[in-house]
Amino acid sequence: MCGIVGIVNPLSASDIDQMNLSQLHRGPDDSGAYCDRTLGVFLAMRRLSIVDLTSGSQPMTSKCGRFTLVFNGEIVNHRQLRSELQSAGFSFSSDHSDTEVLLNGYVAWGADILKRLNGMFAFVVYDRLDSILFGALDHFGIKPLYLHCNSFTFAFASELKSLKQITGFQNEISQTALSLFLSLQYVPAPFSIQASVSKLQPGHSFTYYISTQTLSIDSYWKPSFSLPAACSYSEVVELGRAQLQKSISLWADCDVPFGLSLSGGLDSSALLGILCASSQHKVNTWSLATEQDLNDLSELRSARKFSQYCGSSHHEVVVKPSMLLDDLPSMIRALDEPYAGSLPCWYIYKAMKGTVKMALTGNGADELFGNYGKWSYQRSFSRSRLRTLFNAIFEDGIYNSLRFSNAVCYSRAIGEVKKSQLYPKSCDYLNTLSLLQAKWDASPSDDVFDATAFIDLAFQLPGEFNLVHDRFSMAHSIESRPPFLDLDLVQFVYSLPSLFRVNTHSYKQLLRDMINPWVPPSFQQTQKRGFTFPLSEWLTTYLLPYVEYFLGSSYVLRQSLFDPLSVSKLVDEFRKDPKLAQQVYTLLMFQLWYENNFSSHA
Repeated sequence: MCGIVGIVNPLSASDIDQMNLSQLHRGPDDSGAYCDRTLGVFLAMRRLSIVDLTSGSQPMTSKCGRFTLVFNGEIVNHRQLRSELQSAGFSFSSDHSDTEVLLNGYVAWGADILKRLNGMFAFVVYDRLDSILFGALDHFGIKPLYLHCNSFTFAFASELKSLKQITGFQNEISQTALSLFLSLQYVPAPFSIQASVSKLQPGHSFTYYISTQTLSIDSYWKPSFSLPAACSYSEVVELGRAQLQKSISLWADCDVPFGLSLSGGLDSSALLGILCASSQHKVNTWSLATEQDLNDLSELRSARKFSQYCGSSHHEVVVKPSMLLDDLPSMIRALDEPYAGSLPCWYIYKAMKGTVKMALTGNGADELFGNYGKWSYQRSFSRSRLRTLFNAIFEDGIYNSLRFSNAVCYSRAIGEVKKSQLYPKSCDYLNTLSLLQAKWDASPSDDVFDATAFIDLAFQLPGEFNLVHDRFSMAHSIESRPPFLDLDLVQFVYSLPSLFRVNTHSYKQLLRDMINPWVPPSFQQTQKRGFTFPLSEWLTTYLLPYVEYFLGSSYVLRQSLFDPLSVSKLVDEFRKDPKLAQQVYTLLMFQLWYENNFSSHA
């Protein structure tokens, strides 16, 4: 696990050190750099040592001298690939470095290595002979990769802040990204909030041709769904149980102490139950609550009881409002882009720091087995009927009145009508509906659950959930791993008929049945509420000074992005209607990001 950066420009040799230094938090254990001054290629990395602690330093060059690799992530099937490569005649200098496996795999198979990889990764290979850079992102966007390309420079980085270190970098907001953010509360790939930067999408690769200064982007993987049922439900449960156990074992493999975020819900309980049944070592677990939650400790109590049942070393963290006010500036800096979703996982990683270097999370389980409550309204609607409803919702700007699929509720903040009032420029840029509609229509399956999962994998999973866990874990020099996003597990679950994997009458029933040996039914009854801050209350109390200043007319006028009268009207409406808290919060989080990046302009 690390951060990677690179630049192609003969005049940019002095930039690479600052680019690498800006991501020190991603890899405090080691650093390395490589340069080919003939073509102006400069690569660098910071390393957080998780696997093969004494080897695997980067950038790593192949024995033939042709290829140099920088790599962020973990290849969880590296032991299997190593055996294949050894059988093909490759020798290894390291004991079990997945970096060396990835490099030798590229030497052996070229871009076809992407057909063999399982894990989380963002990597770039420099090929001296062909004068190209080839890079790729994992299937689900667990790891990030930003690209900057113009007529003078090509550069890439794990974080946006590294690209800002490039001499002459134009710090300009992408109006399309801002428009999408106001609806989605995050910026989806391939867009970034910076006009001159894009994000590589999950399951995509790029090739940069140095001689012609051209960049091409290709898709190497897309999910497939709902094959005809070849097994009975009981057989599916047994097969899924074995695959889940295998996946967790692969993703828990590391050479350092690791922990688990235990919410009391099914996903994290499944991880803990399987880990404790198969590990000889005590697992460290952490649970989180706000002060307001202390009046209703159902989830915290459930997590505590299950940790005692499994024998984990358990820790509890209570978040106070003062902690949020203290840490909010650090969160904004860590996120790099505006984000108005849930922030509390910051405190899990903050509490873990110094005790573990790797943490397992339940990310991805909702996308596989059906989110709590959000898919149960779809079964009675065809895709054509849903499309009609989507259009009506977006045209009227009513986002929170209906609870259909995430294909609608992705846009859960500010509707298109209100957005055009708050941010008049939004009418000139990509409409959120157009983006979601295009992906909805591109679904490889007519099944409504499959189409919703297809959108999940393209937008919210990588753009929000994976992003915030990557940024917040790495801000505390911790590697976050989501075993539910094991490629073999995902492909197995998505191959099942949708009614097998998504039961609208009993949420996550397939997962419940799969984990019975490790999580008894008595521990599966907690209704997961999700961990969020009480926005309505905090916006009118602890965060009120921020609201009054950053959404006040003076600041908005100087900023010259939003319509001051419309912003004031929204804030006034919120005082009468707490349901508008999400809209106010979305605007506020953008303003805080803006202040951090453009403070001299406001």
